[in-house]
Amino acid sequence: MREADNDVLIRGQLYVDYRPTALASGELQLPLASGVVSVDDIFGDLFELCVGAPPRFTTDQITVFKNAGGAHLDLFTAQLLARKLGIE
Repeated sequence: MREADNDVLIRGQLYVDYRPTALASGELQLPLASGVVSVDDIFGDLFELCVGAPPRFTTDQITVFKNAGGAHLDLFTAQLLARKLGIE
């Protein structure tokens, strides 16, 4: 299963909820197997993102968050980013 194409993974700062689970997902297995991205392209996991890892370094970059767990993790991440950006 994939929700994002290779271009998104290449252009974005890639974060995952939990590395072992995300690496087992189709979203990352296929691009990893074909060499589009490598494990080193993962900037951090959910914990690292929440404790202060920058979701992007310039305003023209995008943040890609691969959640292989429940949708609640997407909600938690969106709420954290909204608070950090002052959008509540």
